[in-house]
Amino acid sequence: MKYVISENRMTDLVEKLVHTVYPKFNKNDAEVLKWDGTNGEHYEYFDGEKGGRPFAKFWVFEDELQLNPELFNALENYFGEDNVGYVLDWFNKEFNMDATSVTFYGTIKISRI
Repeated sequence: MKYVISENRMTDLVEKLVHTVYPKFNKNDAEVLKWDGTNGEHYEYFDGEKGGRPFAKFWVFEDELQLNPELFNALENYFGEDNVGYVLDWFNKEFNMDATSVTFYGTIKISRI
């Protein structure tokens, strides 16, 4: 028997996993700083209560979301590389942004097709 999970349910599952790994990574609890630097404009999302534990960065001109490697790996391990696009759906909805690709602080870049 084949089970089909709707896109909305997948986005909700991403939200539950994100809040399990980083409970404060949401629009109400995350501290957000906007940076205008030589590398371009970006926002940093972090936990202000735990010494600035970083959640993610969003690069405005590249529309790129960079996740904390621990969170990126948890999401990729749970949902697989093919479903990481649902992370973009969750992030864009939660923070009212327009990310089109997701990566972690470092290398791999996965774009929405």
